[in-house]
Amino acid sequence: MLTHTQDLGYRAAQYAITPLSKKERDNTLAALKHHYGSTAQSAFIPKNNEEAIRIDLAQAAPSLKRLGEDLREKLDRDHSLIMLSRTWIDDLDTDQRAALLFSLALQMGSPTPTDQVDKKVVWDIRALGDKMKSGHVPTFSEHADEACLHTDTQYYPSPERFMLLYYNHPAACGGGLSYCRDISCIKDEMAKTADGRWALNILETTDLPFRIPTTFTSDKAQDTCEVTFAPILSQTPHVRYRKDTLERGFALHPEYKTADVEKALSLFTQELNRADKNVSAFVQRDQLLAINNHECLHGRSEFKDIQRHAFRIRIQDRQNLT
Repeated sequence: MLTHTQDLGYRAAQYAITPLSKKERDNTLAALKHHYGSTAQSAFIPKNNEEAIRIDLAQAAPSLKRLGEDLREKLDRDHSLIMLSRTWIDDLDTDQRAALLFSLALQMGSPTPTDQVDKKVVWDIRALGDKMKSGHVPTFSEHADEACLHTDTQYYPSPERFMLLYYNHPAACGGGLSYCRDISCIKDEMAKTADGRWALNILETTDLPFRIPTTFTSDKAQDTCEVTFAPILSQTPHVRYRKDTLERGFALHPEYKTADVEKALSLFTQELNRADKNVSAFVQRDQLLAINNHECLHGRSEFKDIQRHAFRIRIQDRQNLT
């Protein structure tokens, strides 16, 4: 179902797909309504009978099952980022788009709730603007500023393996440019110097504090300070990094910000800031990014158009998918 159209950069590629038939669309929506009682975006929360739901959805839409399996295989083996040039669902309303994306995510693994309170799986990437509450520690999905290269859910003990980003409405101002960098590309460049190799060792062997943003804490309270301690580089995930949650973690635990850590982070961020090594693209309406979150750092430029809107679904790895 996937047809390679062009390489975008180091372990990044663009693919085309054939549209899902109306029959498979309708069958998918019917199966989701049967299991969740609705096809509204808010209805999709984790359920205990996920495997049975996955089997029913595979029978409803074999093409969608194959697409999920193909994306997973290529993200496991060939690429850390895949862009679908068109997903062919932009003629549907936003709830139906969310439903089909959720079904695709189920064929790739186990979609996870974005926050610990509402348990929503399909999350809106939309700037809150004036709706931002005072004292709220925002995540990148909630503001229009630049989102520097980062790993999603780096603040949790086990960040999700895969992520889908679907674009409903790109920024009309031309901002919100998406970019990414594969961690092996970063490590290969740093390993060329003695200082770089030293920094890699520090980042592989030193636990650092990542503060969990308010939205994703257990109670969403403004005074809740939850932190995860983990190294930036490891076997699983290969990378976890986000500058602002790390800095907020250091503010709570300054003893972790040693001279060696500061120097290693400086060398790491110098390499991250090499724009010539980034894969970048202005993602259009109805395009989809599929990302291996354990291997690919991603980010975006700032934007002014607060109507910019995308869906994000995070997907935990599963063994023995049927």
